[in-house]
Amino acid sequence: MNGFAAANGISLADARKLAKASPELIDDFVLENASSVCQLVTPDYNNVGQDTQKAIDLSTERPSEIFKVEREGYSDIYLKGGKRILFYRDKIKIIDGVAVSGEPLTTLWDDLLSNNIHNEGGVPFPKGKKPEALLKRCFELATSRNSADIVMDSFCGSGTTAAVAMKMGLRFITVEMGEHAESHAAKRLRAVVSGEDQSGVSRDLKWRGGSGFRYCRLGVPLFNEFGDIDGEVSFPDLAAHIFFAETGAPIPTRAQVGNAYLGKHGEKAVYLLYAQGQAGMPREALGNVLTPDALVALPPPPKGFEGTRVVYAEGSTVSPDRLKAEGVMFKQIPYQIEGV
Repeated sequence: MNGFAAANGISLADARKLAKASPELIDDFVLENASSVCQLVTPDYNNVGQDTQKAIDLSTERPSEIFKVEREGYSDIYLKGGKRILFYRDKIKIIDGVAVSGEPLTTLWDDLLSNNIHNEGGVPFPKGKKPEALLKRCFELATSRNSADIVMDSFCGSGTTAAVAMKMGLRFITVEMGEHAESHAAKRLRAVVSGEDQSGVSRDLKWRGGSGFRYCRLGVPLFNEFGDIDGEVSFPDLAAHIFFAETGAPIPTRAQVGNAYLGKHGEKAVYLLYAQGQAGMPREALGNVLTPDALVALPPPPKGFEGTRVVYAEGSTVSPDRLKAEGVMFKQIPYQIEGV
């Protein structure tokens, strides 16, 4: 209050009267000087790290000095006389373009109305759609815009979460089992990308389109109840899984039946010898075994490749010494196929 009085050139008593009559003035003053407004509090000694505990001990022993503990990804800690200096600036969040305290006095937000919500996103979703403004506020409190934060929504519904995340420059993953994954959510997101969707928070965020998304469908489970490759799994799908599990990167191009070479990433060239067959048919007859002849017949990797050729097959009859000499690493299907 002393600072407020000095800034306005009035006495302390008059400053108190002014703040009582016009509380928004003191609020604005605090926000404008958030880096100078602070409070001394007693830290919870047993629930802080060793570096902070040491700093607390030192600041207690030398009360006239201020000690700083730097923390990556978090606000630095300042200590004086064994107490922590809390700055009001650390409580500030930008909500709807306005600086406000990040610690709401209530969890009831009665300023977010659901007027015209049925038109948001251009898709109907009675009794299941949330206002885009609500999601925007939640993201502003919990994320950093244009950061590496990822929003996860396991019940996509009409796609409100994904639409708002995209408009705010946030990455997202969303899941939906119902048909409205295509009829509502994907349709809505395409309109967001094109800029056609100007509903919800589009105008507040000056959204004109851009960004993008990848729409995927879950396939047949890779393994059956016995731990074998499920008979419904196609060669391209198995190849895509193996390549990603082996390299950590998506397969460069869709694998073709009859071509064992899947692609190269870094120092690895990946191959798959596998075909579904009738029960009891010899694996070698199907071409699922790495034999000396199959080794010779492997398509060559790109010119200049000097890394390791990783070959997945149901078995191998090639000696370890020859595999080593040829720069080949054999991995057995299904036992050495890793999950992702």
